[in-house]
Amino acid sequence: MRTNKKFRRIFSKTFAIAEKNVRTQIRFKFFMLWKWFLPIITLLMPILILDKVFELSTSSKIGPWTPENYMIFIFIGYTIMIMQTMIDYIPKSLIQEKYWKTLPLLMTAPFNRFYLLFGYIISEFVGILIPF
Repeated sequence: MRTNKKFRRIFSKTFAIAEKNVRTQIRFKFFMLWKWFLPIITLLMPILILDKVFELSTSSKIGPWTPENYMIFIFIGYTIMIMQTMIDYIPKSLIQEKYWKTLPLLMTAPFNRFYLLFGYIISEFVGILIPF
């Protein structure tokens, strides 16, 4: 029973931070739209590039190109893109919290710093997954 209350408290604090960050992201429409179009562009560009590059040379030194290889290529590229945007997003959001002077309030409150980090990660996933 006690652990159930603890998990509820952890989830409520984490999702409160995630909800605040999603609302902040929705406020700035250009960056939100950019986050929506970037995965689509990332998935379409390899199709365009590989159609042109692999048709030009019949004896390519890259190796055989099969649909399985292509799906692995797309998956790895999309995973790297998500990790790169998250690595860029978390310091920017901490700087934004510092600018609005809400970061010292969160750090001095009875609030675990991991809740803040997990809230940022969840809000980034929500921002990426909205178009899908």
